[in-house]
Amino acid sequence: MFKAAACLLAALTVPTPPATQLAPVVITARVGQEDGRPEVIATLTSDNKPVANAGVAFQLQRSFGELALGQDTTLDDGTAAAALPKELAPNPDGTWTFKIAITSPDALAGQAQTLRIQAPIVATGARQSALRELWARSAPWSLLITVLVLAGSAWIVYGYAVHQLHLIKLGGQDVQDT
Repeated sequence: MFKAAACLLAALTVPTPPATQLAPVVITARVGQEDGRPEVIATLTSDNKPVANAGVAFQLQRSFGELALGQDTTLDDGTAAAALPKELAPNPDGTWTFKIAITSPDALAGQAQTLRIQAPIVATGARQSALRELWARSAPWSLLITVLVLAGSAWIVYGYAVHQLHLIKLGGQDVQDT
Protein backbone atom coordinates (compact mmCIF):
# COMPACT_ATOMS: atom_id res chain seq x y z
CA MET A 1 0.00 0.00 0.00
CA PHE A 2 2.83 2.36 0.82
CA LYS A 3 4.38 1.52 -2.56
CA ALA A 4 1.15 2.38 -4.40
CA ALA A 5 0.87 5.72 -2.58
CA ALA A 6 4.49 6.53 -3.40
CA CYS A 7 3.90 5.77 -7.09
CA LEU A 8 0.81 7.97 -7.11
CA LEU A 9 2.70 10.80 -5.39
CA ALA A 10 5.54 10.44 -7.88
CA ALA A 11 3.12 10.54 -10.79
CA LEU A 12 1.50 13.71 -9.45
CA THR A 13 4.79 15.51 -8.87
CA VAL A 14 6.42 14.71 -12.19
CA PRO A 15 6.36 17.93 -14.18
CA THR A 16 4.33 17.75 -17.34
CA PRO A 17 6.09 18.96 -20.44
CA PRO A 18 4.95 22.42 -21.52
CA ALA A 19 2.38 22.57 -24.26
CA THR A 20 3.94 23.10 -27.63
CA GLN A 21 3.68 26.72 -28.56
CA LEU A 22 3.09 27.53 -32.16
CA ALA A 23 5.63 29.79 -33.75
CA PRO A 24 4.25 33.14 -34.88
CA VAL A 25 2.92 33.20 -38.40
CA VAL A 26 4.66 35.42 -40.93
CA ILE A 27 2.23 36.99 -43.39
CA THR A 28 3.47 38.33 -46.72
CA ALA A 29 1.35 39.65 -49.57
CA ARG A 30 1.56 40.66 -53.18
CA VAL A 31 -0.81 41.84 -55.90
CA GLY A 32 -1.36 39.45 -58.79
CA GLN A 33 -3.93 38.61 -61.43
CA GLU A 34 -6.16 35.64 -62.08
CA ASP A 35 -8.20 35.51 -65.28
CA GLY A 36 -7.38 39.17 -65.91
CA ARG A 37 -8.78 40.28 -62.55
CA PRO A 38 -6.49 41.85 -59.93
CA GLU A 39 -6.26 40.12 -56.57
CA VAL A 40 -4.24 40.32 -53.39
CA ILE A 41 -2.43 37.09 -52.54
CA ALA A 42 -1.27 36.40 -48.99
CA THR A 43 1.26 33.75 -48.03
CA LEU A 44 1.32 32.39 -44.47
CA THR A 45 4.43 30.66 -43.13
CA SER A 46 5.46 29.43 -39.70
CA ASP A 47 9.04 28.26 -39.12
CA ASN A 48 9.60 28.70 -42.87
CA LYS A 49 6.86 26.14 -43.59
CA PRO A 50 3.55 27.01 -45.30
CA VAL A 51 0.46 27.14 -43.10
CA ALA A 52 -2.33 25.16 -44.78
CA ASN A 53 -6.09 25.28 -44.11
CA ALA A 54 -6.03 28.58 -42.23
CA GLY A 55 -8.87 31.08 -42.64
CA VAL A 56 -7.72 34.51 -43.78
CA ALA A 57 -9.71 37.79 -43.91
CA PHE A 58 -8.64 40.58 -46.26
CA GLN A 59 -9.36 44.27 -45.68
CA LEU A 60 -8.22 47.34 -47.57
CA GLN A 61 -7.72 50.57 -45.63
CA ARG A 62 -9.50 53.51 -47.23
CA SER A 63 -10.05 57.08 -46.08
CA PHE A 64 -13.50 56.17 -44.68
CA GLY A 65 -12.31 53.01 -42.86
CA GLU A 66 -11.57 49.44 -43.78
CA LEU A 67 -13.14 47.92 -46.89
CA ALA A 68 -13.72 44.16 -46.53
CA LEU A 69 -12.45 42.35 -49.63
CA GLY A 70 -13.34 38.81 -48.62
CA GLN A 71 -12.16 35.66 -46.88
CA ASP A 72 -10.32 32.62 -48.12
CA THR A 73 -8.67 29.44 -46.82
CA THR A 74 -5.00 28.84 -47.43
CA LEU A 75 -3.96 26.10 -49.82
CA ASP A 76 -1.21 23.54 -49.19
CA ASP A 77 1.39 26.11 -50.26
CA GLY A 78 0.10 28.59 -47.63
CA THR A 79 -1.49 31.04 -50.08
CA ALA A 80 -4.93 32.63 -49.95
CA ALA A 81 -6.38 35.29 -52.25
CA ALA A 82 -9.12 37.91 -52.45
CA ALA A 83 -10.30 39.76 -55.55
CA LEU A 84 -9.78 43.50 -55.86
CA PRO A 85 -12.26 45.82 -57.57
CA LYS A 86 -10.90 46.57 -61.07
CA GLU A 87 -10.98 50.35 -60.84
CA LEU A 88 -9.91 50.72 -57.23
CA ALA A 89 -7.75 53.81 -56.96
CA PRO A 90 -4.56 53.52 -54.91
CA ASN A 91 -3.44 55.97 -52.22
CA PRO A 92 -1.83 59.20 -53.47
CA ASP A 93 1.62 57.62 -53.03
CA GLY A 94 0.64 54.76 -55.39
CA THR A 95 0.25 52.08 -52.72
CA TRP A 96 -2.53 50.05 -51.14
CA THR A 97 -2.61 49.29 -47.43
CA PHE A 98 -4.02 45.85 -46.62
CA LYS A 99 -4.89 44.36 -43.25
CA ILE A 100 -4.65 40.58 -43.41
CA ALA A 101 -5.94 38.66 -40.39
CA ILE A 102 -6.03 34.97 -39.57
CA THR A 103 -9.54 33.86 -38.55
CA SER A 104 -9.03 30.12 -38.04
CA PRO A 105 -7.89 27.72 -36.54
CA ASP A 106 -8.31 29.01 -33.00
CA ALA A 107 -4.62 28.51 -32.19
CA LEU A 108 -3.69 31.06 -34.89
CA ALA A 109 -6.78 33.27 -34.88
CA GLY A 110 -6.25 36.90 -34.06
CA GLN A 111 -2.85 37.25 -35.68
CA ALA A 112 -2.93 40.07 -38.19
CA GLN A 113 -0.56 42.19 -40.17
CA THR A 114 -0.90 45.49 -41.98
CA LEU A 115 1.04 45.56 -45.23
CA ARG A 116 1.63 48.38 -47.71
CA ILE A 117 1.93 47.12 -51.29
CA GLN A 118 2.80 49.07 -54.43
CA ALA A 119 -0.26 49.25 -56.69
CA PRO A 120 0.16 48.26 -60.32
CA ILE A 121 0.18 51.08 -62.83
CA VAL A 122 -3.40 52.00 -63.72
CA ALA A 123 -4.35 53.35 -67.14
CA THR A 124 -5.19 57.05 -67.08
CA GLY A 125 -8.76 56.53 -68.34
CA ALA A 126 -9.58 53.95 -65.69
CA ARG A 127 -7.99 56.11 -62.98
CA GLN A 128 -10.05 59.15 -64.01
CA SER A 129 -13.31 57.20 -63.89
CA ALA A 130 -12.38 55.85 -60.45
CA LEU A 131 -11.90 59.41 -59.18
CA ARG A 132 -15.57 60.18 -59.90
CA GLU A 133 -16.68 57.89 -57.10
CA LEU A 134 -17.88 59.12 -53.72
CA TRP A 135 -15.40 56.86 -51.88
CA ALA A 136 -12.41 58.05 -53.91
CA ARG A 137 -9.66 59.79 -52.00
CA SER A 138 -10.70 63.16 -53.46
CA ALA A 139 -14.32 62.97 -54.56
CA PRO A 140 -15.56 65.71 -56.93
CA TRP A 141 -17.32 68.65 -55.29
CA SER A 142 -20.41 68.30 -57.47
CA LEU A 143 -20.95 64.74 -56.20
CA LEU A 144 -20.38 65.74 -52.58
CA ILE A 145 -22.79 68.70 -52.84
CA THR A 146 -25.46 66.50 -54.45
CA VAL A 147 -25.21 63.93 -51.66
CA LEU A 148 -25.27 66.62 -48.97
CA VAL A 149 -28.32 68.35 -50.50
CA LEU A 150 -30.23 65.07 -50.72
CA ALA A 151 -29.32 64.09 -47.15
CA GLY A 152 -30.12 67.61 -45.91
CA SER A 153 -33.51 67.52 -47.62
CA ALA A 154 -34.34 64.25 -45.89
CA TRP A 155 -33.43 65.74 -42.49
CA ILE A 156 -35.57 68.82 -43.19
CA VAL A 157 -38.56 66.53 -43.89
CA TYR A 158 -37.88 64.65 -40.64
CA GLY A 159 -37.66 67.95 -38.76
CA TYR A 160 -40.96 69.12 -40.23
CA ALA A 161 -42.63 65.85 -39.21
CA VAL A 162 -41.29 66.18 -35.65
CA HIS A 163 -42.55 69.79 -35.54
CA GLN A 164 -46.01 68.66 -36.65
CA LEU A 165 -46.06 65.90 -34.03
CA HIS A 166 -45.12 68.48 -31.41
CA LEU A 167 -48.04 70.67 -32.48
CA ILE A 168 -50.39 67.67 -32.26
CA LYS A 169 -49.10 66.96 -28.76
CA LEU A 170 -49.95 70.51 -27.72
CA GLY A 171 -53.53 69.67 -28.44
CA GLY A 172 -53.92 71.05 -31.89
CA GLN A 173 -53.40 74.61 -30.71
CA ASP A 174 -52.25 76.87 -33.47
CA VAL A 175 -49.09 78.74 -32.66
CA GLN A 176 -50.29 81.86 -34.50
CA ASP A 177 -53.06 83.86 -32.82
CA THR A 178 -55.12 85.78 -35.39
